Amino acid sequence: MRKVVSISIKMLLAAFFLYNIGFFSFIINIDKSQPPPIKDDHGKADIQYLNEKIARAEKMGNNYGPEEYFSDLSDIRLKEKENDFDRFAITYVQNSVQTLNSFFHNNLTRYRRNSSDAEYKIFMARLSGAQEKHESIVDPEAKQRAIEFKAKVDAPGFWFGVFLSFLSWLFSFYCENLLLAFVLLWLWWYQDRDKIKINNPVSFMVCLVLYPVVIIRVWIQSVQRGARMFAMNIELRRRQANIFALFSEDEWADIKHFVDRDLRLSDYRNYLDNQHLVRRHSLIPVVAVSIFFLLMPSVVDAKGVVLSDINHVRFFSEVHMLTNPPPILEQSCFKQDVVRDNVFVADEVLFLEREVVLYANFIWRFIIYNSSKQKPGFIKNPDPIPLFC
Repeated sequence: MRKVVSISIKMLLAAFFLYNIGFFSFIINIDKSQPPPIKDDHGKADIQYLNEKIARAEKMGNNYGPEEYFSDLSDIRLKEKENDFDRFAITYVQNSVQTLNSFFHNNLTRYRRNSSDAEYKIFMARLSGAQEKHESIVDPEAKQRAIEFKAKVDAPGFWFGVFLSFLSWLFSFYCENLLLAFVLLWLWWYQDRDKIKINNPVSFMVCLVLYPVVIIRVWIQSVQRGARMFAMNIELRRRQANIFALFSEDEWADIKHFVDRDLRLSDYRNYLDNQHLVRRHSLIPVVAVSIFFLLMPSVVDAKGVVLSDINHVRFFSEVHMLTNPPPILEQSCFKQDVVRDNVFVADEVLFLEREVVLYANFIWRFIIYNSSKQKPGFIKNPDPIPLFC
C-alpha cells in the first residue's frame, strides 16, 4: 500500500511539474491551424495541378531557370497557405516541390560547370532576385520584420536585457516548483528513513533551497546505480548454464553489494573469475533475456522464496531445455516441488507459459543460433533443436 501511495504522489508531482513548465498548454496549442479540406474529387485536380508543373519543368529541360522555379514554388506555397490543397493530396505537395527543386539544382550544377565565372555571377544574381521576389510574394512582411529585428539587436543594452529576462524566468520557474520539490524531498526522506519527522531540519532546508542541484544529483546517481546493476546482471547471466535461470538470494546480494560500494564492473568480473565462473553465452542474447526479465511485472518473485506458513497447494512452472526433442513439442509442466532458483511462483503472478516458450524459442532460433555462426568463439551445442516445456 505504501508503495502504491508513493508512486501515486510521484505521478502527481510529475503532472504538476509538466503543468508548470507549460507542457500541456504546448500540446493543446501545438496545431490550431485549420485541417486541409476534403474536396469532392478527393484531390485529383490538385494532383493534376502539381503534375502539370512537373511536366512543364521536364519539357523546359535546361531552360528551367531560377525565375521559373521560384514562380512555381510561389504558386504552390500560396495555394498551401490558403489551405487550398485537398487532404488526400497534401502529402504529394512536398514530393512535387522536391522534384522541381531537383530539376533546378541539376540545371544549376550544369550551368556552373559549363559557364564562365562572369556568366555564373549573372546567373546567381538572377537567382537572388527570383528568390527575393518569391519571399515578398509568400510573406510580404518578412523583410520588414528582419529590418526591425536587426535594429533591435543593434540597440545598446539588448543582450543585457535578454540576460535579465532569462534570470527573471529562471527565478519564476524556481519559485513555481519549490512546493513540488519540498514534497518530493520529504517523500525521499520518508522512503529512506521510514519516518515522517525530519531529524535535521537545517540540512533539509539547505537541500530545499538548492533543490535543482539536489534533484539532478539524485537522479544521476539513480541512473548510474541502475546501469551498474543491469551491467552486472548481464555479466552474471552470461556465466549461467541457463540464461533463463533466475538469480538466487546470494547472487542478488553480491550484485547489490558491489553496486552499493560503487565498485566497477571490472571488479565484479574479477570476483566472478575468482569464483571459477566462465562466460558461456554471447552478449546479445543475454542482453535480450535481461531486458525481458526487466520488463516483467514486478510481482514476479525473482528469488523464488516460498513462505512456510502457506497451507494451500502451490504450483511451480519450471523451464527446461530439451536437446533434439520431437518436433513441435510444447508442454506446460506444472509440478509441486521444492523451490529452486529458476522457478516462477504461479499464484503470485499469472504468467503464461506459452509466451515464455515462444519468447525463449525466438531467442534461441534467431539470436543465439546466428551468434554461433558469426562469432567463432561461441560455445556450440551438438546441433540442438531447442524447445521448452
